[in-house]
Amino acid sequence: MTAITAENISTKGVNSSEVIMNEFKWVHNISIDYINQVIGEIKSDFIIGVDYITGKDKVTTMARAQIEDTALMDFINEVQTFYSKSEISSVSLFRSDQNIKKGPIKYRDMIKIYKYDNTLVGINIKGENLLKYMEYNAGYYQTTQEGDVTIAFNTKYIIYDYYLLSGINYDIDISQPEGSRIKNATINGKPIDKNATYRLATNNYQLGKLINNNWTSNDDVYYNSVNDNPSTIRDFIIKYIKEELNGEIVPSCDHNWKIIGLPKSFNDPETIEKIKNGEIKIPWSDDGAPNAKPIRKNDTNSSNNKNSQNNVLVKFGFIFLILIFLISFLKKF
Repeated sequence: MTAITAENISTKGVNSSEVIMNEFKWVHNISIDYINQVIGEIKSDFIIGVDYITGKDKVTTMARAQIEDTALMDFINEVQTFYSKSEISSVSLFRSDQNIKKGPIKYRDMIKIYKYDNTLVGINIKGENLLKYMEYNAGYYQTTQEGDVTIAFNTKYIIYDYYLLSGINYDIDISQPEGSRIKNATINGKPIDKNATYRLATNNYQLGKLINNNWTSNDDVYYNSVNDNPSTIRDFIIKYIKEELNGEIVPSCDHNWKIIGLPKSFNDPETIEKIKNGEIKIPWSDDGAPNAKPIRKNDTNSSNNKNSQNNVLVKFGFIFLILIFLISFLKKF
């Protein structure tokens, strides 16, 4: 053999084989039965008002879980802290509409809590580097200024790159530049000691980021679930619900962090109402990043009017071209 040639063959439009489907129907049925098993019950929604502005389950403005602390993020951090025996923990929001509502919880619902097959790691991290890590995450927000009605996100970040921490009380002052936003950070009531070492729980993906930024190293890992059973954080959540909570989840939030430095114009009622009724849209970046620019009290209408004016110009231009075509056509007769 001197060479191998490979190509992707599209299956679009190809009908499934009834023979194969019937032969392995039992596998499908077992899978369906498994994911529909009830593992517990949640007494109330993890997040009430998933969309921060509209309060709806579908996010069209910004996710509440990225604007304020929520029971969902606290719950995942609680599980990570428990099994890694850490002091603090960090977790990200994988989807803007991530939530589980009141009622029975099935295996299939776990994907709504934790989307990926990440493993759990425990890391020893110096206080100085912990603060740098916190400042990096605080960079998720754009710097606010007077006139802003909403909080905008930094388009350099992907939604799952922003990690929320538990075990630490802290404020994020988004009126300050990146790198100087973490305020009043305490652990067990004491300021973070830059020279002390803390135990941080997170996932294997985030470990890579911590190492790449020289905030920690592989030698600092004191726990890794990769060879354990269970090994994934999602499976740890299932185990925690069944074994530690006896299948009963009562969501609670400790509100250990909050955003400060907001302008007086923040959440201006008149502007917020226009966002709710769809008169003003939260802008996205050209490459698809959500909430890419803050809505401002004084320029939102003009901004939207510019879009409306552009639409009108396009329409008139189209009509003008049609008229020219008709005139040219009629001259032939």
